[in-house]
Amino acid sequence: MNPARIAAIAQLTFRQALRERVLYLLIGAGSLFIVASLAISLLTVGDEVKIIMDLGLASVALTGSLVALLVGAGSVALEVERRTLLVLFSKPVTRGEVVLGKFSGVLALALTNVASLALLLEAVVWWRTGAADPRLLIAIGLSAVEVVLLTAFAVLFSCFSSQMVSGIFGLGTYLIGHFADGLELLQAKVEGGAALLVRILTLVLPNLERFNVRAEVVHRLPLPDAQLALSVGYGLAYSGFILLLTILLFRRRSFA
Repeated sequence: MNPARIAAIAQLTFRQALRERVLYLLIGAGSLFIVASLAISLLTVGDEVKIIMDLGLASVALTGSLVALLVGAGSVALEVERRTLLVLFSKPVTRGEVVLGKFSGVLALALTNVASLALLLEAVVWWRTGAADPRLLIAIGLSAVEVVLLTAFAVLFSCFSSQMVSGIFGLGTYLIGHFADGLELLQAKVEGGAALLVRILTLVLPNLERFNVRAEVVHRLPLPDAQLALSVGYGLAYSGFILLLTILLFRRRSFA
């Protein structure tokens, strides 16, 4: 693996993704929702600042995830459809470097989006309260780890299917990941082979709720360092496994 070649592919992927209209649609919608949370908080019952923080953190997490999934869905698939990937393979570049480069480029774009919306949220909270809230960075940091994992899945799907199918698979992974806790409840209600199947699904499918600590941050509940470390480690380890799997499978794919 050559870091320079990976960086070059990542830079090219980043620039290409900047042309995607869906990117600016998502960023605009996320920004608008964060600003609109000021008005929404006035129309609801409860602590206005907590409502702004809750809605803002949800917007940051959702927008970052959608950017990773939708932009990542076309990262490799579009190159295959346009046959430009064959031109890339004619150069001294390995398939593993292509996967890591595409992943890095999409991830850089998604994390840039998360950072920009996070700054906007902190500015809104500061404008409303007169001070920024550093605890928001905990929830935003875990959302960033979730984005890393979703980007890995998006690139995996993009390597083996069309942009539309990759997007559908990515959104499905997002929804399943946030309902993974329900599998544990289901496991307690079934027996025999069904219970074993649910157990396997619980272990295999990503549990994205591990990265959701908005309630704890907004309501200032304790967040043990061990819990945060486990969540970060889980996300990064799972991402590494998905990337390794993608590289191994992509090496076997034929483009004839």
